[in-house]
Amino acid sequence: MNEQRILITGGAKRIGRRIAESLARPDRTLIIHYNRSSDEADELVAALRAGGATAHAIGQDLSEASAAVLIDRASEVAGGPLSVLINNASVYGHDWPTDMNVEVFDQQMAVNARAPMALAAAFQRQVDDAVDNVIVNFLDQKLWNLHPHYYSYTTSKAAFLAAMKMMDQAWHPSTRICAIAPGHLLPNADQTDAEYDALASENLLQRPIDVEGVPRAVQYILETRSFHGQVVFVDNGLRFWKEDWSLHNPARK
Repeated sequence: MNEQRILITGGAKRIGRRIAESLARPDRTLIIHYNRSSDEADELVAALRAGGATAHAIGQDLSEASAAVLIDRASEVAGGPLSVLINNASVYGHDWPTDMNVEVFDQQMAVNARAPMALAAAFQRQVDDAVDNVIVNFLDQKLWNLHPHYYSYTTSKAAFLAAMKMMDQAWHPSTRICAIAPGHLLPNADQTDAEYDALASENLLQRPIDVEGVPRAVQYILETRSFHGQVVFVDNGLRFWKEDWSLHNPARK
């Protein structure tokens, strides 16, 4: 069996950590990327190694134009070409179409669109065509249920969705391009627990989304070689939830 060398961006905390923990097994080398969460990354790597996994941590600011050097660094540490890239890292900030914040827009386009596009291109340049190469990208159910909240964030994810389709056309059959589109999984940095709790069950199933559904979806994608060019929704049907979003804008513009 070929060893899988897996890079998980934003892998030190939250969903990224859960993905890393679920993927740990003897025939895989895990590279945990972090930006500012070095302590959490080191702690996770130590825990994975204690469980018998091969794991390493690498820091990199994905907002930098040179973010793609992360692929070269990761493959060097892993001891060979990467076969799996999980583009999990993203930033999330609030703005509205009539008060678009240019700094927020630039940062979110850099991290949520430019960086995963550059990482994917660098990944493709180093792949071994003899193995099953997979890029798992993270989108958002919002793209199938557009509304004006988090305007720059949603625009950055929409740009990346378009890029994914072109990657798929350009890189077949050597690499499978897949995605996961979650709903409200965990509180955002600008949400209180009470605010999150109020939102968590606003979906068609009227219950909080099972966070562990995301790592299970990643496992399914990696293990199902026929899964390609598709999106797994982990959202309890949230993408079908309808609401008058104009009511959330005080200016009603």
